[in-house]
Amino acid sequence: MNRFEERLLRLRAELAKTGAEGFYISGEPNVAYFTGRKGNDCAVYVTQYEAFIITDFRYREMAQEIVWLSYYETGNGNSTAAFLNSRPEKLIGLEKDRLSLAAYLSLKEKCPEKDFMPLDDIVLKLREVKDAFEIEATRKACSIAMKAFDHMCGYLRPGLTEKQAAAELEHFMKINGADDLSFDTILITGAKTSYPHGVPGDDVIKEGDFVTMDYGCKVAGVTVHFVDAGTDSGPIIVQKAVPVLEDDTPETLHARIQVQEHIAFPEALNIIASGKYRVEGRRVRIG
Repeated sequence: MNRFEERLLRLRAELAKTGAEGFYISGEPNVAYFTGRKGNDCAVYVTQYEAFIITDFRYREMAQEIVWLSYYETGNGNSTAAFLNSRPEKLIGLEKDRLSLAAYLSLKEKCPEKDFMPLDDIVLKLREVKDAFEIEATRKACSIAMKAFDHMCGYLRPGLTEKQAAAELEHFMKINGADDLSFDTILITGAKTSYPHGVPGDDVIKEGDFVTMDYGCKVAGVTVHFVDAGTDSGPIIVQKAVPVLEDDTPETLHARIQVQEHIAFPEALNIIASGKYRVEGRRVRIG
């Protein structure tokens, strides 16, 4: 059994608690979680005994490589609605935070014999618990992102445009093992550094300018996100206090700090994965 089949088993256990007989998964990150492929233009349908990937002919070869999922090809009269109508399940769960209103209304109209129920993002809850593969991928993504920061500290210089610097940052991450970018890279200078989502342009870096870099890379689907505009100056997600004892040495204090780091890092990952936070200025509000 591979890690994707193990994830399906965990999903089925959670699905059984909801009462839904089937679960239509359309959100790209969640489709990727069960397929190991990019989830664009694909969906996954899971019951207690079967699992399918639903996509069109463009992804036929890719879908057929995913041997733990049966393949349903849309097009030529076949559609998601036709697939669901062919299934015996009556109560079908939908991702309420992922499926568009238009798609939901279309399924309601075309599948009059089916009942649909909105589900909380149970896949996201599964994704909060990282397996050994994801942990190793996270370590690799962290390493690439940190190397990229060190590289850019030596690369940035007056005379470069924001576009040139951003291209160098992205190129460095990809040739050093990144599978993809987490999002569009932000690398801006001068007065634009106050923009929360500035777009790299033709502005030239000048002597003494600040440079803001907001970037991330994906390794096997795991994302690490860096925001760099100063030293340890980003909004704090999790913070742990470590008392300094009278008989502490640098070694004993460092050991106790590491214990708290190992607690704080998973807590921060869980907060980020849950989406239940917002950044307000220099504060991270959770809940």
